[in-house]
Amino acid sequence: MVQEKKTRGLQKIDIVKIENEQNLQVTFRKRRAGLFKKASELCTLTGSKVTLVVFSLGKKAYCFGSPGVNAIIDRFESQTPKSIDSSNLLLEAHRKINVQHLNNELTILQNQFEAEKKRGKTLNQQRKVGETCHW
Repeated sequence: MVQEKKTRGLQKIDIVKIENEQNLQVTFRKRRAGLFKKASELCTLTGSKVTLVVFSLGKKAYCFGSPGVNAIIDRFESQTPKSIDSSNLLLEAHRKINVQHLNNELTILQNQFEAEKKRGKTLNQQRKVGETCHW
């Protein structure tokens, strides 16, 4: 008896842009994790200091840094001449996107907080009405 393979196994894929958006996001997430893992291994094995910044299609920044992203960026800025505007622009873009992302999260949390406050007021009013009806 010969058993058939249940999976296709490892196969070589063509390196072309993925058109299906859901597959694209899944692949991005998996490859990003693999890339960060390799950067971490490089730091561990060689003792080097690595910073990795990856921007998704949604313009979200994902960062990896050993010992830390900001520490390495500050070190890079202090060692390079200020005439290198492109690298400074990249670093500034990274910081702006992080600030923008945090501001978006803050806005969402503030909106949720306000909605919960309104809900609490409504519940308090309903409770007061219920108390007056029973007495």
